[in-house]
Amino acid sequence: MERIREPGVLPQSVRYFTIPSNLAHSLLYYVTRCGHYYCNTEYYFNGASEIGRVSGRQTFLFFYIRSGRMALRLNQRDYTASAGNVVLIDCHDPHEYHATSDLEFIWIHFDGANAADFFHEIRKNNGSVFSASGQDSLYQMSCKIVESCARFNVSDEIERSKNLHDMLCRILLPHPEKQRATSQIDQAVNYIHLHLHEQLTVDGLAQHVGLSASHFSRIFRHAVGIPPYEYIILQRLERAKTLLSSTSETVREIAYLSGYGNEAAFTAVFTERVGISPRYYRKLVKYSEKAPAFL
Repeated sequence: MERIREPGVLPQSVRYFTIPSNLAHSLLYYVTRCGHYYCNTEYYFNGASEIGRVSGRQTFLFFYIRSGRMALRLNQRDYTASAGNVVLIDCHDPHEYHATSDLEFIWIHFDGANAADFFHEIRKNNGSVFSASGQDSLYQMSCKIVESCARFNVSDEIERSKNLHDMLCRILLPHPEKQRATSQIDQAVNYIHLHLHEQLTVDGLAQHVGLSASHFSRIFRHAVGIPPYEYIILQRLERAKTLLSSTSETVREIAYLSGYGNEAAFTAVFTERVGISPRYYRKLVKYSEKAPAFL
């Protein structure tokens, strides 16, 4: 076995270089180089170095951290990756990384087919460094890809392309913890719409989805773009507008149906947010419905 002459890379490490066929370039996902590294804290790599700029490295780069920790600087942002983390790097962008402890990781330079679309969608969903679900199977999958690069024929390229696609699909969706957070926000939004006519509080919504009020407020704002109580106000006003324009209910009744305890509080909020009173809003809507249309 060839000894790898990179600082910090230990003797049991392996790496492989491949030259994708014309078939792979035109139709398949392919690997240009890959490895299974065991490192100490002397390990360091900078994409701006001479070796970092070779054509076989100008691809997308996948890491699976099996054990230990790594520090990375990607596009002027700092990250830390540890056991169970996946790292995705666009090697056309500035990147450097080093081991901060004893480290074992799989690395795969890949490209081809719609690899760029996969890369950008995965990074949009999960970021550049993220925790993967099904870690053991992902590790086995990445090991299988690396081991396949020890030999070369067309059938291996096709099988490797399939395995790469399977691996990318595995990490495409957000981690279950993120999916759970999305589900909790969906539950909260649905609850708000079903109970707009009732008293709603951030504490009550958080309790309904099983979160602390502070954590719920944070993830709600991240997902929806506004704080939960602001969302409640906006939805109450939208319901009030619908009722004012489509029913003959009194303003007092609409206030109650929209979740306000009394007409005065409802009128004050509506006038402040919409710019006109509920009664005047209703008159404007009725007038616009009766006004003739002009072509």
